[in-house]
Amino acid sequence: MSTNHSPIATRSPNRSRTSTSGIPKPSSRKSFSNSPLRDHNVAIVSSSKKEPTTFCWGKNRDGELSMGCVKDFKVPKATKGIRGAVVQNISSGREHSAVVTNDGKIYVCGSYLHGKLGIEDLRAVNVLQFHPIPTLETKIIRQVACGDYHTLALLEDGHVYAWGGSLFKKLGKRGDSGLGPSLVLALSKK
Repeated sequence: MSTNHSPIATRSPNRSRTSTSGIPKPSSRKSFSNSPLRDHNVAIVSSSKKEPTTFCWGKNRDGELSMGCVKDFKVPKATKGIRGAVVQNISSGREHSAVVTNDGKIYVCGSYLHGKLGIEDLRAVNVLQFHPIPTLETKIIRQVACGDYHTLALLEDGHVYAWGGSLFKKLGKRGDSGLGPSLVLALSKK
């Protein structure tokens, strides 16, 4: 378990503003995910469409913070790539992050190593800001979980999709290829 405990935001009793880059007060925080031993954090701190809903900070070597660059950030900063949507679920893995919006859309960013972003036919090594997964655009996603080299998504209908690296059979399916999202048959409804 990680001992990396980063604050979400703090409010000074003598000031009307937040003390960390304009982040709303902690009571509005909905979700938090850190990447154990991976040096980056992601957080949902507001459910309002009028302000950014996700903040990230830490190591950003592969674009895992969705800032549009590969610069590291020492304090939380609003992410890029999702406009007009409310993020309801967030997860971070090794050099990648994923979010699910309230309308059931999934977005990913970071390193494409082992196909963990699930974007087939990607010609880049990494994605620098949140980007939708084309093969899942017609699905309604409710939850996402990022591992070191793989990602899982729980759909509204109860099905689970997996993609990325298949070392130790983490994808829950037979075969070695996991570059695109595929249904985990063993978890499908009968």
